[in-house]
Amino acid sequence: MTRTTLIIAALLMAGTASAEARVALKDDKTIEAGLVTVAIGKVLYKSCEDISPRRIKAFSFARSLQSRAKSLGYSNAEIDAYLDSERDKDRVKAKAAKYLKSKGADMSNPASICAVGKKEIATETSVGKFLRTN
Repeated sequence: MTRTTLIIAALLMAGTASAEARVALKDDKTIEAGLVTVAIGKVLYKSCEDISPRRIKAFSFARSLQSRAKSLGYSNAEIDAYLDSERDKDRVKAKAAKYLKSKGADMSNPASICAVGKKEIATETSVGKFLRTN
C-alpha cells in the first residue's frame, strides 16, 4: 500500500469508529428527558381545555433538542426517522403516562389530568414552564 492509501484507510476507519461510537438518541439523557417533557405537556394540553402550550418556548426547546442531536452527529433525516419511529413514540408516551400517574393523574379521567397540569404550571416544573392556563 502506498502512504496515501494508508492515510485514506486510516481516515475511513476513524470515521467508521466515530459513527459507531455515537450514542443512540434514545440513550442520550438530555434528549430522552426532553422528549418525555414534550409528551407530558402534549397530554396535558390536549386533555384540558384550560391549558395551552407556550408555543414559542416549546419551539425553542424543540430546536435545542435538535441541536443536541446534531452535535451528537445525527443528520436531519436520522433525527426525523427517530421522531417518526412508532416504537420510540410508544416508549416516550409510556414514560409520560408513568410520570402523570405518579403525580396523581388517572389517564381515563381528564379532570385529574387537568389538576396535575395546573399544579405543574403553578409550581413551574420542567413541564409547567411550557404551558399556561387560559
